[in-house]
Amino acid sequence: MLNAILNNNKFNYWTLLVIVPILGLGIYGELYGEDLSWLSFLGAGLICLWLSFGTSTTQAFFRKMEGHYYVHITLAIVAGFLISFLFLYLGDWLGVSSGTDNPIIKDFEQADFIVSIVLLVVISISVAGEEVITASMTFLIYRLFGKKLTEKRAWYIAVLVGSVIFGLLHCSTYDGDLWQCLFVIGIGRLPFTYAWRMTNSLWGGICAHIIYDLIILIPVIVMY
Repeated sequence: MLNAILNNNKFNYWTLLVIVPILGLGIYGELYGEDLSWLSFLGAGLICLWLSFGTSTTQAFFRKMEGHYYVHITLAIVAGFLISFLFLYLGDWLGVSSGTDNPIIKDFEQADFIVSIVLLVVISISVAGEEVITASMTFLIYRLFGKKLTEKRAWYIAVLVGSVIFGLLHCSTYDGDLWQCLFVIGIGRLPFTYAWRMTNSLWGGICAHIIYDLIILIPVIVMY
């Protein structure tokens, strides 16, 4: 997957003039949009991947998962919870985080069963969009640095920057709690990026992220 990014001949620096505004619109739509806000990340991410790398490479990002993908997805989910709990504990211990709950939890507590199922579908699509728009930024950064630095260093920079941006996108959700956004959410999503690499497909991270959220949300539906 990474070789396809660096060897892609369709990449053009001028497309950045289009990609950056589209990413901005996608983020704005997700944060401040109305009925279809849950499609904003997915739409903007797919468009930016296509503009950056063309049709064939973008399709390759969504190829069938390879290897023992179920093992890597499981490891990503477990690691995601461990990292998130670790930083939640550290934030509380250091007194730098309030551990704000995601408002969507209250939506599930107040919804009936049918509405809860609809919400789960909407959230799953929204989560897929989070992975796609994060990939569009991460892959773009990797492409920009991959020809100037070693591939490993370029990848580490891209993953770190992409994860930080991903975390910051949640600031409005968590009342500006930077510790929770940068560490619990941002660094906590690194296992999903690991799943991209190990399954050689964005589906690895998408599946891991969706299952991760469902593990959190389904007990809320059952209890309420």
